[in-house]
Amino acid sequence: MSANDSSHQDSKNQWEGPQAVIFTHFHGLKFKDDEYFASNKQSYIKKYTQIIKSYLKCNNNDYLISVVYGYVDAGFQTVIPEQGKHFTLSTQAFLADQILKDILGQAETRARQDLGLSPTAPPKFCYVGLYELLRLLTYLDEVDPVLVTLLAGSDRKFHYDSPKFVEAIIRLARGDIPHLAQSPIIRVDDDTTVNPKSIRKLIEKFVTVSKEQPFYFFSGRYRHSDDTNEHYDVINDYAVRTHWFFPKGTEFKDKRFYNSDPNFQARVQLAEKFLADLSVFGANQPSPISSNYAKNLHDRNYSDNLKKMIKAPTPILLLKTEFEEEQKRQPQVVSGAGLIMGRRNVELLPPFMNFRESVTWVDDHLKRRLHERIGDLTYVDPECLEDILFEQNRYPEGTTDKQTKDQDWYFERILEGCLLHAIIMDAETDSYSDLICDIVLFKKVSSDITQQIKDKMKDRLMEIAIKRYEAVLSCWSSDEFKGYDSYKWAKAELSSFKSSTHPPELCENLVKDAMDYIDLLLNWHKFTRVIERLRFLGNSWLFDQGFV
Repeated sequence: MSANDSSHQDSKNQWEGPQAVIFTHFHGLKFKDDEYFASNKQSYIKKYTQIIKSYLKCNNNDYLISVVYGYVDAGFQTVIPEQGKHFTLSTQAFLADQILKDILGQAETRARQDLGLSPTAPPKFCYVGLYELLRLLTYLDEVDPVLVTLLAGSDRKFHYDSPKFVEAIIRLARGDIPHLAQSPIIRVDDDTTVNPKSIRKLIEKFVTVSKEQPFYFFSGRYRHSDDTNEHYDVINDYAVRTHWFFPKGTEFKDKRFYNSDPNFQARVQLAEKFLADLSVFGANQPSPISSNYAKNLHDRNYSDNLKKMIKAPTPILLLKTEFEEEQKRQPQVVSGAGLIMGRRNVELLPPFMNFRESVTWVDDHLKRRLHERIGDLTYVDPECLEDILFEQNRYPEGTTDKQTKDQDWYFERILEGCLLHAIIMDAETDSYSDLICDIVLFKKVSSDITQQIKDKMKDRLMEIAIKRYEAVLSCWSSDEFKGYDSYKWAKAELSSFKSSTHPPELCENLVKDAMDYIDLLLNWHKFTRVIERLRFLGNSWLFDQGFV
């Protein structure tokens, strides 16, 4: 046993609380073909060595983390069958899956060597891929082949939130075993650096909250833990990106930039104004509090167009209600900054894993809001904990041409988040959330949801989506944003919308996803029952206790 391992043993006595279990999706790890992999292998090893080190370092003084689940989805993405057909497997999928997991194994070995740790120093790393999920897929297929189809979008592809199905499996399976349920499962994005102080605070909050209520749903936020309020990273420290307000190559860790660009503060204020608008339309952004970003929403510097909407004699759909509600709230939950949720949260509502669209805030802020709408949580329950900080570095080399090229896609993501927010928050009788509540409470089953009910609901959601679509684009088209890409994109979208007789395609896609989620929810009890019946043999990875 090395000296480092001995200190880990001692730390078990120092820390009297439970150990955390981490879930992270290594979404940056890809296998397209042998040539692509060969050219990226070393960069993958370098990147994931650093990520794995951050988890190992969390146990330097206290034994805080027992297991890290690292999900690799290269193989799992290949299994989705056509509607009603059984899934198939390919040797190529298993091969790609194993190669990527071996890369993580090499990165882990290097990380342990660099830190002088033995292979058995906690935490234990469990790399989850197609092989680990095979038994579950087989059981689902035996119950009903359509269940495997529901793991993906209607186009039979895995999308933004599909990996959270694996997280849901882990939460459901471990939460069903008393001694394992005592450890919180914490979601962390792979571009987020963990630190022991924040992990410990999350565990302590979990211990308190989980004893008081069966439903809980909270996280930390993004921020460099050693920064002061005078300096923060406006690109990385918010839940929403704002890179298009700054020149290509901007890297906020280089503080010289603050003094070299005379327009820097003006750019920051515009980015904050853009985010302030989102606090009404989509989510109250957790952020550092600068002199330009007021805590009280009434004092925030909204865009001129939003100010006009708020003061209008007849505010647009839901706007006044939402604006007033946001005065009471904490900032939104942030999934990548240490999300914790209760087992019942997952048992009742599945992740939005079959959404085709990459909607911002899906399965964190919006799922939290859905739990509130159906009565599981209230706005005063812990949501975003201001003193739990995780560093995120979205652009380690500074903003690049790729970010510029992908901006339209990102604007669509934010806009769709605003549309789905409006749909979930609709408080009129027989709303979308009311229907979901009836399904969760078994007041309605599949046979009750007729095509007529679906068509009526779809029409209602389209009306809400179109009104919110036009309102958000109007704000992004406010004159003070002129010259920036969000303004140009919004202007073009508005022009196309006003010259067309058809609903915007973006609204149609989002509404279809929202309706598809109803179908997933109606079948979710089948998934949960299959997971609950999983045997330990063949699924031991799910119930790992780490190095004991």
